[in-house]
Amino acid sequence: MRASGCLWGRSDNYWITNEPQPGKWYFEETDRFFRDARQAGITILPIFTAADLHLPAHYKPLSAHLSEYRAYLEKFVGRYRDSVKCWQISNEPNSGGSSTRQLECGDYRTYLNLLKFSYETIKATDPEATVVHAGIIGTDNSVTDFGYLERELSEGMANYCDVLSIHPYLESNYPEELYPAGLEKLRQLLKKYGAEHKPLWVTELGDSIGTPPEWEKYYPVAFREAGIDPARTTLLVIEDPEWNFFTEGWMLNAENLGVRFRTKCSIRMMELARQPADTVLLLGTNGDFPIRFYPALQDYLRRGGTIVSAWIMPLYFELTKENGKQVKRQKVEARHMKGLHLGWEAFWTQKGIPGEFSRLRSAFPDMPDFSRYRMAGRILSEKNLHPGDRLIPLIYAEDGGCQRPVAGVYRFNSEFKGNAIINLCWGYPFKARHASDSARTWPRSVLLLRAGGVDKVFTYKYRIHKNRTAQDYGLHNWNLKPLPGAQALKTLFRLFPEKTRIDVVNRDRPWIARGIRPDGKVVHAVWLRHGSAPFRLTFSGKLESVTDYQGLPLDWNDDKLVVTDAPLYLLGPETITVKSAHK
Repeated sequence: MRASGCLWGRSDNYWITNEPQPGKWYFEETDRFFRDARQAGITILPIFTAADLHLPAHYKPLSAHLSEYRAYLEKFVGRYRDSVKCWQISNEPNSGGSSTRQLECGDYRTYLNLLKFSYETIKATDPEATVVHAGIIGTDNSVTDFGYLERELSEGMANYCDVLSIHPYLESNYPEELYPAGLEKLRQLLKKYGAEHKPLWVTELGDSIGTPPEWEKYYPVAFREAGIDPARTTLLVIEDPEWNFFTEGWMLNAENLGVRFRTKCSIRMMELARQPADTVLLLGTNGDFPIRFYPALQDYLRRGGTIVSAWIMPLYFELTKENGKQVKRQKVEARHMKGLHLGWEAFWTQKGIPGEFSRLRSAFPDMPDFSRYRMAGRILSEKNLHPGDRLIPLIYAEDGGCQRPVAGVYRFNSEFKGNAIINLCWGYPFKARHASDSARTWPRSVLLLRAGGVDKVFTYKYRIHKNRTAQDYGLHNWNLKPLPGAQALKTLFRLFPEKTRIDVVNRDRPWIARGIRPDGKVVHAVWLRHGSAPFRLTFSGKLESVTDYQGLPLDWNDDKLVVTDAPLYLLGPETITVKSAHK
């Protein structure tokens, strides 16, 4: 870990390990863990949680054993106070999963009481200790759960922690569309409650990675049932910087559709209206759509076009422009479904749909076996179909006696003559990134988070589980062989070391982050949100080196530089300016 540039590690504490029987303490394993970390130069952030698997059976429920919990905190913090100075209290109490169960009722006040109790106990044991608030996981494509956090802040949460923590997973978003605006919104919320000076940490971040083999058989069946021969068909992908809208991304692109199209054509939104009907239009994975072009999308389906959308219904979010310039994203949920002859329901809209389905089942024998996967309670609906239209299920979700379609083909035969291939399955194998794509994302995420005021960023996992062959959020395989993301972060940490002051000095076309390092040198990172383009660079000061995101030096003797979605690093110049090199 130290050799790869990591300075910190984050780890659960298992109370059940340290006190397997009342009053019988066992610290040998924990002693060895902290000793090894200290010798390697790694600072550990331990997590105190009240999850069932962490609690001794004789101390459940926690609310009935607070005196024993206080004794545990005092003993643990007192034992390691010379080597451990930061402690995190619980994890993702807003998630609705295991964290809800760990806090017995999941109400924010329950966590707030736990935080206050833990804070006062730890500070009494070690006044110099730093208490870190639980990582609040983002919801609805946000950097955090703003509603949950504001309820906590309104009742004095900031008085009982030294550091605030969030888990802003990207899911299907790009770092550039999630972090700058999201962190600004967070800062405004903290300022409202006088907590704007609290340090902010990201204590979990990462990608589910791998090359899911399920893709290779899923989409061929979908296209077959839609009556489409990809070998005779053009795939349309939208690349529109004006709308910050790119439908081909790291989790859904031509390469992982499992078929070979005749051609692939990139278009701008204004070109949609004149596209032929015998094409397939990729709409991406995050539900965005510039609403100005909604009539053109309807017309495309009316003429017989086919759309492909994954993990969320299309037009779940509207893109509009403020003052004719800045793109604004707004959740509209089902507002436009009727106009597209599509429909969905969820556990919060229809009684009888479970909050989570326990297994998936393929509708066709030549499709993969998805039975080991779970998913959230969202289903496809036939409610907006017109006479002649039909829904062909491809995957069912099951839980108990409930079986509902969650992926399928809408075949239109009304005023619409096209198809809609929709997949609402949420989670691996449907939401996994290629390791190379994750490596391009990692440095951009860290740069934008640091520029937005985040002091520390922790990976969710350092290495994958031993029995996993692909996805598991790790930066290294089980044998510690680094994945591309590990090398990308090592390069970033070398060029932007700890305590480098980072600012974003240019947004999009290209993005530029400028860092002033502790040694006084200036370093710039240059990248695009999507795609590649040549730019002409001018700069002041001496250019010492140009390095790619994997740490390889680039020979650059011209003023023209091809910029991609993988950052390039320029060490030395005080300032740089860029202009498009396209004719």
